[in-house]
Amino acid sequence: MNRRLRFTVEIIIVSCAFWGLNLIHTAYGKSGLVRIPQEERVSALIPLPTMAEFCEISNDDGVPLFYSTSFDSGMGIAVYMDPAQCGVDYPYPFQITDVHFYLYEPLGEDYLWPVDIQVNVRAISGGDKCNGPDSVLCSEIFSIPSDSAYPVMMNLSLAQPYCVMRPFFVEVMYQSRKNTSTLPSLVMDTEIPNAPDTCDNWFLDTLGYHGWVDYWGVESLPGDGIIRATGYVSSSECPRDSVRISSDTTCLTADARTSIRVTNFYPVAAMTIPLHYVTDCLSLTVDSVSFSGTRIENWEIKNVSIKADTVALSLIADAGGGTPPLPSGEGSIAHIHFSTDCDTEHVNDTCFIAFDTTTFQPENQHLLFVHNYGTEFIPGFEPGTTFVALHRPGDVNGSCVINIGDVVYLINYLFKGGPEPCPLDAGDVNGDCIVDIGDVVYLINYLFKGGPPPVCGCASNPNSAGNCVEVRPTTAYRR
Repeated sequence: MNRRLRFTVEIIIVSCAFWGLNLIHTAYGKSGLVRIPQEERVSALIPLPTMAEFCEISNDDGVPLFYSTSFDSGMGIAVYMDPAQCGVDYPYPFQITDVHFYLYEPLGEDYLWPVDIQVNVRAISGGDKCNGPDSVLCSEIFSIPSDSAYPVMMNLSLAQPYCVMRPFFVEVMYQSRKNTSTLPSLVMDTEIPNAPDTCDNWFLDTLGYHGWVDYWGVESLPGDGIIRATGYVSSSECPRDSVRISSDTTCLTADARTSIRVTNFYPVAAMTIPLHYVTDCLSLTVDSVSFSGTRIENWEIKNVSIKADTVALSLIADAGGGTPPLPSGEGSIAHIHFSTDCDTEHVNDTCFIAFDTTTFQPENQHLLFVHNYGTEFIPGFEPGTTFVALHRPGDVNGSCVINIGDVVYLINYLFKGGPEPCPLDAGDVNGDCIVDIGDVVYLINYLFKGGPPPVCGCASNPNSAGNCVEVRPTTAYRR
């Protein structure tokens, strides 16, 4: 009888243990997943500044529902962040200043505090969030005290705000290791039963990253990780790509031009650059745009529209030929060439031509860059003014034609007391700031021996404009 009773009791104990384990499995699911009690659920709120450029990015619905008892050192959650949520046309560059999340501790439980948390901003592998997080862009470790536990939402300010030009992942990873106590848990929102993996959430453990469904399983799938990023759209504190029009001085050589220069901190795949120009010389006009020798010489689409007072560029790196985007750097991306009708009465004058940005009509397209991952942003712009001396180097006698007459005129000036070139700059044919026999030889070589053309040397000084007799260039000439 005793043996039977003992056997019956053992069967009951084993059954109860099995039933208890089943209850635990039902309650916790994979990796200790537990529902937060109804009375402890609060909506996730972050006090937001009133500035329009400030933005909060998140994927959760704001209602905490799940936590896990199994978090340990090296484990965490990464959540996809897209600044397009900010509701502005051009959110980039986006400056990440703060990261927010909950750490949950059930009432009456013995959890480990403080807990060390590492916050990582990560790139997106291959540009596709479904490939998971990639390299660390910035990282910081915080020690979280117990008085910051749920329902307080963590507000961790990055010591060095980080600027991005595309979507990113924010990863919260545990640094503290369990001893006898459980680590306070990151929190997830409303249950999404049988939801497909949206790739917005990734679980991290010592084996690497796991898709949300792959890790938790469909039957016990929690909602999104409640992790958020806040910062500023189109931040002026971020390194900003820019377009600059060179401010030059030149004269009417065959290559009279100014340059469009681009400084970019991020790879650029396309550019729209509309320009408007004004000049104080009616005959001075833009006649062409060239790309030879520039940073985008090999881009596949380089459309240029030149009208009475505008120059519009539409530029695309890759139109199917595989041309890579413009890497970060600085330099010319195009040259704007101009010319004017020669006027013998104004060869000693200097004009200016000034460029600023404008808007295409009727499309209303403005200055715009496209990042190599497709994000659009407005670069900075610096206008420029070029002064153009209206004489032609080598046109020593001001006849608007360079020929043997200019050689004779220069020889008479240098050796027979003849009148000086008008302006004197025109006689500095080789651009060495000295009008001497070397200029005669240079001009003869150009006219009769296929030598290089006259250069715009000291003649590029805008202060040399004026009356031929009374005004001299700032750089002293001698003969």
